[in-house]
Amino acid sequence: PNSASNSVEDCLNKIRIFPNPSTSVLRVETDTQLKEITIFDASGKLVLKKNIGYSTLDISTLANGVYFIMFETIEGIKCSKKFVKN
Repeated sequence: PNSASNSVEDCLNKIRIFPNPSTSVLRVETDTQLKEITIFDASGKLVLKKNIGYSTLDISTLANGVYFIMFETIEGIKCSKKFVKN
């Protein structure tokens, strides 16, 4: 088994977003050091970009729908998760 801690799978396993679905605030829980967080709508349009240091994201201004949140670690690994704003 690959024990490297810098894989996309490892990135996904170490990051938790909640509540999902959410109405106004999305919390990010991780023990991985993040460089950047970006949120895209279902069409792939960038709607929010934050640098490191945020564990709470204000999504109240986003329209209701499905979004993808992309995490970039300080090692340059990128992974994404889906969430619903309602």
